[in-house]
Amino acid sequence: MSLSRGELSVALLVADLADAKKIGQIFRDLGIIPHVYDDLGEFWSGALEHTPTLAMVDVRMMSEGDLLLRNHPHIKAGELPIAFIYSERTKPLLNSAHSVFNFGLVNCNQALGGQIKNILRRINRINYLENRLDEQKIKLERSDAKLERLMVSSGNLQEREHYQQRLQEVSGTTISLIGREDSFADLTDKVFGQMEEVVEFTLLELSRSGQKLVSPQLTGDKYRSVPALWLGESYQNGIELLGQNMASQVVGDLMDGEVISLAIHGTNSFADRLIFLRTSSATFMNKFDWSTVETVLTSANRYYQLRDKDLAPSSDRTISPWHSLTLLDRYSLTAGDGSCEQEGVASLAHLSVDLTDLISIIDQQTGGKFYWAEFYQELVRQLDKQGRFDYRITCSGVWQLSFLVDQEEKEQFKGALNQVVCSFSYWRFFENGEQLLACKIQPKVREIPMSAKAYLKHLNMILTQDEKPVQIKNSLLRSSSVPVATL
Repeated sequence: MSLSRGELSVALLVADLADAKKIGQIFRDLGIIPHVYDDLGEFWSGALEHTPTLAMVDVRMMSEGDLLLRNHPHIKAGELPIAFIYSERTKPLLNSAHSVFNFGLVNCNQALGGQIKNILRRINRINYLENRLDEQKIKLERSDAKLERLMVSSGNLQEREHYQQRLQEVSGTTISLIGREDSFADLTDKVFGQMEEVVEFTLLELSRSGQKLVSPQLTGDKYRSVPALWLGESYQNGIELLGQNMASQVVGDLMDGEVISLAIHGTNSFADRLIFLRTSSATFMNKFDWSTVETVLTSANRYYQLRDKDLAPSSDRTISPWHSLTLLDRYSLTAGDGSCEQEGVASLAHLSVDLTDLISIIDQQTGGKFYWAEFYQELVRQLDKQGRFDYRITCSGVWQLSFLVDQEEKEQFKGALNQVVCSFSYWRFFENGEQLLACKIQPKVREIPMSAKAYLKHLNMILTQDEKPVQIKNSLLRSSSVPVATL
């Protein structure tokens, strides 16, 4: 890029008027009108007010009193292109000029035109290079900005892909566990226990009375059981919004940090369960798609609700005590003559579950109630989950349950029955069940001979046994007078 006329401004600081005229004429021939100074002070001020494109200074004018040309701010900053004028007589003064960066020297004793044009060519070249440099800087800045946008876009894409992949993994794990875990609570314990980003979580569900939110008993390392939260009223259609807000506040304080809440719906208008989680990263908490996880868990919850409904005890397998005694009589009276099979009682075994521990605790309660029907249904449902057994069940009072099962399945059925009664969450069916967590309820499974007399003897032993009933502190059986949280 070459400078056009009017783009170049020239300042001349010359001691000899004749030299000033000769140099000035060369610039005028090029269409440039130079500013001529014969005083360093005026030149100093003029250059500060308007920096010329080129300054040509007589070596005899480099100082004046306290002013030194090399101390001019623009010269010290390298912002004033300068050339020096000398003659053979003033040539010794060039030593001072060598300390100042310059574009060349002009000898007044030689032809001036060629020397000045060479200086202008240098300025043009430098200006051209500076302009190219500026253009390259602009291009580089644009490229940097574009690259940064691409990097941000790529980073965002990678981040989205990461969270999408984690969502697919969590959702896939959840779906794969549906039906394999015994309950929805066990499923959540497994899902969030495997999520490395989850530090801790809790699950709250309505008590059977609908007056409290309680935490089921789970064994996962990340699961945190929280005290029962009193709602102040009975919720019969799910956990209403006021109860959800109260739970969020209480759990947030207990977990000592920001938590994310998931409302898990079922057949009610409001949420059936609430899940609260604390993660190791606020970024993960804010960017992970929890709403999809909530939807998947809601589907899982509804599956378990439908399954439990389908697994409700069938009345077809329940027989009355009178019918049971009749079958036992037939077996004992026909066992020796080979007619058992004709009587329909061939190859049967008789098992009994002694529930006196449980009944003793219920009897000692001073507050709250026990959900009898729900307890019975859940116990049988848990037994059915252990395997496909063909059995009949009868109750002769609430102290025991009796089962008639095929002899070939006896050992397997007995093992399943022991597993159920030993791991069963009895406390869930008490109004104030969380107060009974420390109580150890151990129903006994016994095999009874296949006869009516043996069965009646067994029932009489249960009712009249000398074993001391289960004793627990009255404070555990009373309803708590100070609720953990109330609306």
